[in-house]
Amino acid sequence: MASEEKVLSALEALTHNMNAQFGAVNKRLDRIETDIELIKEDAAVTRVAVNQLIEWADRVGEAERIPFVAFS
Repeated sequence: MASEEKVLSALEALTHNMNAQFGAVNKRLDRIETDIELIKEDAAVTRVAVNQLIEWADRVGEAERIPFVAFS
């Protein structure tokens, strides 16, 4: 019986340790997901602003008869 109790105790300790580690990983993943959402929002704002600048440059180029060449 003593060895069974030791095994059960070891399994309990292992389960507790794993749960603690998974909890820490889950918190970190939540922070990463939040950061990714913020990056996506910022990228969308930047994309809109760049598109507006390109449209503006095209209109100015037409008014000045200078073609705008986009670099890739």
